[in-house]
Amino acid sequence: MSSEIIKVPDIGGDTDVEIIEIAVSEGDVIEAEDTLITLESDKASMDVPTPKGGKVLKVLVKEGDTVSEGDDIVELEVDGESGGDETSDSQANDTPAKEDKPKEASKAPAPAANKASGGKQTVDIKVPDLGGSDSVEIIEVAVSAGDEVNAEDTLITLESDKASMDVPSPHGGKIVALTVKEGDTVSEGDVIGQMEIAGGGDAAEEAAPAQEAQSTPTSEP
Repeated sequence: MSSEIIKVPDIGGDTDVEIIEIAVSEGDVIEAEDTLITLESDKASMDVPTPKGGKVLKVLVKEGDTVSEGDDIVELEVDGESGGDETSDSQANDTPAKEDKPKEASKAPAPAANKASGGKQTVDIKVPDLGGSDSVEIIEVAVSAGDEVNAEDTLITLESDKASMDVPSPHGGKIVALTVKEGDTVSEGDVIGQMEIAGGGDAAEEAAPAQEAQSTPTSEP
């Protein structure tokens, strides 16, 4: 239940029109279009109906008062329209939440290496298979340019709707550059930086562990 103030409607432009009769009392239960008050102007007398049904909580005018359009007449208790919301809530509660199980990230091929002087190579570090997720947000960058890392050390942490996941280093070596920062979004195959690794040729590629994103399901709040 809620209360609502019923006001004087458009009365043809008249102002300060006298109330000659009050048709309701406090506590009355009325229906829409029932007469609340009767007015009398120089032109005619007119009944003012209620626009909705309900219970009269308070009569705000009395006989002999003068009113104009928009003035308060009575305070009415009306039914609140909450049925639709309750139905929606019920439906929402009855629908079991779907469990989003993160797909296991498959192994991505080791990135192609560019030969550098001194028997070392600079390779691109790319985002591995993310289980089909795109534009995943980086929530943490765990390394900086110049850091020495081991294979499988975490480079960045991503968080999707399904899970959070660590992206490990595909090789051991030195981080030459990072091209991403916290808050950026990445997809499979995006370059996140470069690193310098020892060795050369196909042997280094074969020896390098495959890059794999390790998923951790996001705990529900």
